Amino acid sequence: LQSVGDRCFEESMYEAARLLFTHIPNWGRLASTLVRLHRFQEAVDAARKANSSKTWKEVCFACVEEGEFKLAQLCGLNIIVNADDLDEVSEFYQRRGHFDQLMSLMESGLVSARPALLQSCFSNVVHP
Repeated sequence: LQSVGDRCFEESMYEAARLLFTHIPNWGRLASTLVRLHRFQEAVDAARKANSSKTWKEVCFACVEEGEFKLAQLCGLNIIVNADDLDEVSEFYQRRGHFDQLMSLMESGLVSARPALLQSCFSNVVHP
């Protein structure tokens, strides 16, 4: 089923891929498929189940591109706790001119598990 789902995905048969990845289940591929279908809330739910940095970033970045900033923030909060990924997320938002949304994400992240790291990064964004 996985290989059939992959083939459906590669051939842009996203609805068929969604059904297969839901049945297997392969949450990461399901999240990717749901992004292609513009079903962002469901993609966030699948990303939560996949719980991988790669999946969280893919869904986050797709949500940012589509202006779904509340959903992007939900994803982003699961990414920015890792210092290695924080810079990538910050650059992604900044290159697209979404400074206010980046600030909102960072502020929300200040109450997360690693506030000292985020506060330092937040200061770098405010005072480059």
